[in-house]
Amino acid sequence: MGNRATSSSSSSSSPGSFVRKAVRYSAATGEVQSCVFCNIVRGDDPQSTALIAETRAVAAFLPRRQDGARDHILVVPKHHVRNLSSLKVGDPAHLRMLRDMKRHGMTCARARHPDVVDDAAYRLVFHVPPFNSVDHLHLHVFLPPFDNFWKDFTYTGGWPWCESFEHVWQRMGGDDSGVLEEAVETQERAGQKGEEESKSRL
Repeated sequence: MGNRATSSSSSSSSPGSFVRKAVRYSAATGEVQSCVFCNIVRGDDPQSTALIAETRAVAAFLPRRQDGARDHILVVPKHHVRNLSSLKVGDPAHLRMLRDMKRHGMTCARARHPDVVDDAAYRLVFHVPPFNSVDHLHLHVFLPPFDNFWKDFTYTGGWPWCESFEHVWQRMGGDDSGVLEEAVETQERAGQKGEEESKSRL
């Protein structure tokens, strides 16, 4: 699921490393050394991008540039996951992460726009590699309308560069019946119980 960033700055130069899509990698090992989104999650962002809200697993914040819509929220996993290509079909941890990203994004959007009563008004999309701008998985939560056709087109699922959340969820093995959702939650509860039992034995 990727590697946690360990440095607080992706802009400083260091020998034996390279920067790609706002992430600094070790040239020798390919390990992540720093990441702009990891920095934001930790509160180390030099441009002081503020979190809207966070949970144990995911965080939401506003992009530095609002992309021509009524609202635009970014939701990221708090541990470093590179992009959609890093996800494995049917992996319960990845399905749980996707579920958490959507839930948190929609919770933040509803809180910011209590006048919007229909969740279908929001557009949830991912950019598909290599068209993603940052090498840290992020979900775009938009509230249209967009200011111009180009922005609308850029963030419309169903094209090679953009995929809707629903399509990603189904492609990764999720479904609309709630069966897999229940299985993911069951595994999560079992994992939490196991952690509690391990702590009690210490």
